[in-house]
Amino acid sequence: MEKPQLTPRDEIGRHGANYIRTVVETGWRAILQDFQGTNDRGLDGVILDTHNGAMTSYQFNVQIKTSSFNSKYPGETFPAPVSEKHLLLWRESNVPVVLICVDIGPPTQAYWTLIRPDSESSSIRINKKNEFGPTDRDNIISEIQGIYSTKISPAVGKILPIPLNHSIRKFAKEYYYQNLLGKPQKHLVFGPIEFSWKGWRHITRRGRSMQNIANSFMLLPSIRHVLDQNIFPTKWRPLKPINHGNLIQHRTLLVFYRVVTFNNRAPAWIKVVIERHVFLPKDWALASPDDPRRITNYKFLSVYEISRPVEPMYMN
Repeated sequence: MEKPQLTPRDEIGRHGANYIRTVVETGWRAILQDFQGTNDRGLDGVILDTHNGAMTSYQFNVQIKTSSFNSKYPGETFPAPVSEKHLLLWRESNVPVVLICVDIGPPTQAYWTLIRPDSESSSIRINKKNEFGPTDRDNIISEIQGIYSTKISPAVGKILPIPLNHSIRKFAKEYYYQNLLGKPQKHLVFGPIEFSWKGWRHITRRGRSMQNIANSFMLLPSIRHVLDQNIFPTKWRPLKPINHGNLIQHRTLLVFYRVVTFNNRAPAWIKVVIERHVFLPKDWALASPDDPRRITNYKFLSVYEISRPVEPMYMN
C-alpha cells in the first residue's frame, strides 16, 4: 500500500506557515493559534498579542499564502493570489484580517496587508515595504487601530507658560531639561517612552521655520497628555536598518494623533512622533526569546500642531 505523500505544494505551504510562526512566537514573543481542519476556508489562524509576557486585548486573523513572489514580481508591489469569496469573508469579518504572503526565497521574506472592510476592489496588491518580520508587530497593530479604532477622548493639555522678558528658546530648553529629559513616559503596551536630547535637536533642526519651532516649544507641556491612556499610533514609517556586527538595529517612526483642549486657546489636533529602536541578533530565528541582545526602546522625536478640523463637540 502506498503511503500518503507530501506534495511540493504542501511543503511550500508548510514552509510559509512555519516561518510566520517563528516570526510571531520568537520574533514578537506573541502567540499564533492554528485553525485546525480549515483548509481553503480562508483563514489559517489567529494571532494573540502579548507584551512583556502578558496578554493584551489585541488579536487578528491571518491568511498565509506562500510562493516565489519576488522572482515572479520583481517590482515594488504584486497581486495577492486570493479569491473573491475569501475577500468577501474577510471584509465582513468583525475581527481584523491580515493577509500574509511569504516568499520562499532564499532568503525567506514575508509581506502583509490589512484587509479593509470598506474596500470594493476585487483584487489586492501587496506592497513589499510592508514586511512581516520580527520587528513589525507595532506597525500592524497601528494599522489595525487606524481602521478599527475606538474613539479616543480628547486630552486636556497645557501651553508653555513663558514669563515676560524671557527668550522662548531658552525657556523651552530649560523646561525640556527639567520636565522631560530623563523622565520617561509610561505606556502600558510599549513600556517607557524616553526623552533625550535627540528630540530637542529634532524640534530645533535646521530647515524648520522659526514659527514652526516656536509652535513646537509651546506644545511641550502637552506631549505627555497626548500619549496617556496608552493610545496606539495611527501611522508608521520604517527607516533603513543599521548593521552593528552581529546585531541589526531596526528603526520605525510611530505617529500619534489626538485632540487636545486648552484653557486659554482653541482645541487642536496634536501630532507626537516617536522613534522605535529594535536591536535583534542576525540569528534571531534561532536565538532564545530571552536573548540579552534583544533590546527595544521608544524615544520621543517631535511634536506638532496639524491643520485638521476639530469636531464641534470639542470646541466648548
